[in-house]
Amino acid sequence: IKIFMAEAAVEALVTSSLYAPYLRTSYTSAQEFLATSKEHTSKQHDEARIVSQYEFYALKQAYGNYKIALMAELGALGCYFVTQKGGFDTVSLLSFGENLFPSDLIHPEAVLTTDEAIAILGISRSVITAMLNVLPVAPLTTGSAPATASLAAP
Repeated sequence: IKIFMAEAAVEALVTSSLYAPYLRTSYTSAQEFLATSKEHTSKQHDEARIVSQYEFYALKQAYGNYKIALMAELGALGCYFVTQKGGFDTVSLLSFGENLFPSDLIHPEAVLTTDEAIAILGISRSVITAMLNVLPVAPLTTGSAPATASLAAP
């Protein structure tokens, strides 16, 4: 029964949980563990069946590999769980952050649409690129060595 429970828990985690799209590295080892467990649990549906030493070792090895991969991925994954506090959940703040301020404080034209924000970023990038292209190269000072000096043989 514990094998069935472990199989169901791992399958739920990697397929339908909130974290499923972000568990990429451990996905392969999870699938290997699930395949191994399903191979052994689908042979017989007898709950009182004794698992052979070989079957137990294969399950233990697949579980160990998955556990290592999952723990490494969770350790490197930048995750923060933010709970909702009133109207202050993440989706609301990202989508409707301007609603937190009084309506007379924000000018109607101050709130940008996505297309407007992308256009402004594109214009800003073009302007900065043009400015960098016309900036003069700084002349060498007495304290800086010429660029070719580092390539010269000692």
